[in-house]
Amino acid sequence: LDDEHSLDVAQTIISIGVAHENLGKTKEAMEYFQEALALVENKVGCHHPMMAHVDYSIGNLLLRQCSFEEAQEKFEKCQHIYRLVGLEENHPDVVNIHNSMERVKREEELCV
Repeated sequence: LDDEHSLDVAQTIISIGVAHENLGKTKEAMEYFQEALALVENKVGCHHPMMAHVDYSIGNLLLRQCSFEEAQEKFEKCQHIYRLVGLEENHPDVVNIHNSMERVKREEELCV
């Protein structure tokens, strides 16, 4: 597969992972996210915006599992990638990451 098609496949794998997450099948969701992560890293490297998209999905799953430190690390990695590629602070993806990082702080207090 070329890089463009690989990213399409990775997006499909992420979507399947999100579907599993929404069904409460977190182990299966993480397996799909890890598969997408490996594909993206292999095809376009670890600083591509699609890598941030995968990490964002993983971060959300970790947050849902009350794994706050790991979720925060994933969101910080996304933020780093977005800065590297030059996204502005008002870009929707950057705003989503900021909101997710705030959610980590709020939910950490609630998830005991």
